[in-house]
Amino acid sequence: MEPEVPTLTPDKDENSFSEDEDTPMLDRIQKQRADRPIGSQRKIREPQLRVVDQPEPPIETPATIVEEVKKRRHFEGKSIEYTIDEIMHDTVSTGDTLEKGWGEKQGKIPAGFVAVFMGFLICVAVIVYQLVDKDQELITAQTPLHPLETEDAAARELIKSIESTVRSYLAAKSIEEKVRFVRHPQATQARMEAFYQNTPLTPQPCELLTKMRPLTLQGRPFWQLLAVIDQTRGEALLLEQISDTEVRIDWESHVDYQPAPWSQYVQAPPPHAMSFRVMVEESPRYLGEFMDESRWASYRLSNPGVEATLYGYILRDSPLHRSLQNALTKGSQRMILSLQGSPEFKARQSVVIQALISEDIYRIDAPTTLTD
Repeated sequence: MEPEVPTLTPDKDENSFSEDEDTPMLDRIQKQRADRPIGSQRKIREPQLRVVDQPEPPIETPATIVEEVKKRRHFEGKSIEYTIDEIMHDTVSTGDTLEKGWGEKQGKIPAGFVAVFMGFLICVAVIVYQLVDKDQELITAQTPLHPLETEDAAARELIKSIESTVRSYLAAKSIEEKVRFVRHPQATQARMEAFYQNTPLTPQPCELLTKMRPLTLQGRPFWQLLAVIDQTRGEALLLEQISDTEVRIDWESHVDYQPAPWSQYVQAPPPHAMSFRVMVEESPRYLGEFMDESRWASYRLSNPGVEATLYGYILRDSPLHRSLQNALTKGSQRMILSLQGSPEFKARQSVVIQALISEDIYRIDAPTTLTD
């Protein structure tokens, strides 16, 4: 016999219930669960009773054990994650194409690009060949085996003329023979006769010509070279090229010609002008007639190998003074100056500078007298 179920009716107390037939069964069960203590709730939850009217929770996918996949090495090639452009592109992927995407770039080179690249290589090869061929021609032209083997006939003749002229000039035994190979022969012969009265004319052999180089003096072509006499001696020479195949030697610079011995001239400078090759330096010496520094500029004049000196004076700020200063500024040290003395000068060993003949030891124009 089943026990009789009591009927619950609500009282004034909110936690009490009374049976009401009109109340649904679900509501009565929920109210009973809400009013029970925690211990009783646990007992009710243990069976995990499910109310039929409640929606069932979504079915969870059972967890599965997935083996760890070894990470691939990073490549610059295609990743397995595709972009939207690749997804939308209508292509068919196969196992081979997907596998080739790992580790290397795939793609075909257009045939046109190959043709252009091959053409570029051909052009480069042609240009390199032309440059190498041109360089070889320049090397061959600039480094002849011997000067006499140059292809230019005029150059061969010029070199022959230089060698012949120098050897004949040095080997000459007389003034008449020697003057045939010098510049300005008519004006130079009188100087040669005066010079060789005190200096013997000695023939010299020439073993070798070296250190040859061209230069231009006052717009004229010249050559400098060293004629080797023996193992210890050499003669420095200046040659003027008077035609394509002819040269003449500057005799004055070769013998360092002076119209009078410098040591004698210093003792008593004559009252007429004479041209000397001298070393020029600025000087603070102002004596006698030349004490006024605002009017005169002073220079110390000397000659290599001779201790005697002179002091030359020039009007300050004159064209001649400016020319002399410009020569010194450019580095000239030895020049040809026209000097004039006077026995009436109170300042001894003093001369007046009359003219600047040359900024170096080379006289370009022909002399007119023995002393100019």
